[in-house]
Amino acid sequence: MVGPKETDVALMIDQAAGLLDDPRSAHSCQPHLRQLDELLVERLMAQQRFSFSETPEDQARADLLWQQLTRHAAYRCALAGRVQTEAGQERIRTQAATGAITLMITRRCQLRCSYCWIGDFSGDMSDEVLERSVRRLAASQRRTLDVQFFGGEPTLAGERIRSAIRQFEQMATETGKELRFKITTNGVSLPAELLSLFVEHDVHVDFSCDGAPTSQRRYRKGSERFEYVPQMLDNMAALVTSGASHHLTVTVSPDTAPDLADNIAWLVQRGHRRISLGLGIGFFWQEPVVQRLLDEIDKLADAAASWPSFSLDNASRRRREPALLYDRITVDCDGVMYSQPGDFMARKRALFWGTVDESRPYDELGFTPFELYWQLLALYADHPEHRRVLLNNLQTGIALGSRCKRFADTLAR
Repeated sequence: MVGPKETDVALMIDQAAGLLDDPRSAHSCQPHLRQLDELLVERLMAQQRFSFSETPEDQARADLLWQQLTRHAAYRCALAGRVQTEAGQERIRTQAATGAITLMITRRCQLRCSYCWIGDFSGDMSDEVLERSVRRLAASQRRTLDVQFFGGEPTLAGERIRSAIRQFEQMATETGKELRFKITTNGVSLPAELLSLFVEHDVHVDFSCDGAPTSQRRYRKGSERFEYVPQMLDNMAALVTSGASHHLTVTVSPDTAPDLADNIAWLVQRGHRRISLGLGIGFFWQEPVVQRLLDEIDKLADAAASWPSFSLDNASRRRREPALLYDRITVDCDGVMYSQPGDFMARKRALFWGTVDESRPYDELGFTPFELYWQLLALYADHPEHRRVLLNNLQTGIALGSRCKRFADTLAR
């Protein structure tokens, strides 16, 4: 099946353009644009499926869809920049506009995870880049701003985090903005003074742990034979007793998918009640493994019925699938700004926006899911195997998202 007819998509584009012409209805058109974006993603995935077929009929379908999508891409990109701000003074992007920023505080890390895309594990963000990042975000039209500390392992730069929190909070006081802080950590270095800082300033902790030690060690290796798991487990326990807002992110790979429900049960037994699943990106997920992953979600739903206050981010709006198409803007240690779409195939700087000094207004940065998929296909135009893995990862993410919605329905009964 090709998907929605071109006339259907064209009609939606015309309807969206009509809504956008009236500033009073500009914000009401966002659900319409979101639906349009989903339809275009569906068409683009269909085009890719046909392009990998060897039959002349499918190749002809792929060519026709590509011609249609080339026209739609131009319309969609134009529409994405036409919604006015509430003040009516500037025009910002719709779905793509973001009030979030990810700061690569440091590239240093104690681990050498085999699915990690960083590569270069040296360098910290300078005071100057941090200060300019704060100024860039302060200029956003958004009232609520999300700041994520990332790495490498950001807790290795504890003083830089402390300085960043102080600068952002001063900016918020001066501008009247609301801040939401988050830090992503491997949990190996989580001293008590940092936990106290996180509690004091309401920094949400995203603690990465793939489950029981056997699964944890599968891809997450200590550098230079460093055995980190005992210290990480101690820090997991301290996180629970600290009172800090937190959740655990479990990256699930084809190798660990069969143990997913057991791994999450192991984490729940240690006091963790909010879990987010991160689908392993860059792997090719074979159909039997995908089915086993979905079966594990069903098994998890049965077990979770007896776990008080348990929540799975993937079953809510906290984490949408396929997560690969939900963009985030990152500032690297040297001030370069780029889109970070799940860091697919380690092309981290290919979607380059500029620097904290030179790039366009912050409210114009970011891609919608369709735009991001379009850009990724352009990056891998000469790499069919990468495009095949990309399509496979998107299909697996969609299947996971659908099964997680069923998870939510099961718990609601």
